[in-house]
Amino acid sequence: MVPVEPALQLPSLRRIPVVVATAEASWKAQEDHGIVHFLRQAGVSTEQPHLEKAGIHGKGYMVMLERNSDPIAALLAEWIERRTAPPLGRAVGTSRTISGTCPP
Repeated sequence: MVPVEPALQLPSLRRIPVVVATAEASWKAQEDHGIVHFLRQAGVSTEQPHLEKAGIHGKGYMVMLERNSDPIAALLAEWIERRTAPPLGRAVGTSRTISGTCPP
């Protein structure tokens, strides 16, 4: 069920990127689109990578416990890296520009 506008807003989550990774064999695959829609309506930046589209097939909903969970861990680690890396030239937690060069 998708809420009608105006939807509940979640201001404390607005600056936190959210990922809802959906596995094709999961019972949650039928529900995840509704969760993503709700979060987006609530003002939360949400992405939903479908694992089968990334070439990862046959996963259930406890993907971290399955034998071949390494590709999912890599996909999520890359997503986290893209979402949490500071902008080029900026230090984490500051608004000052980094000057000079980094040692090799």
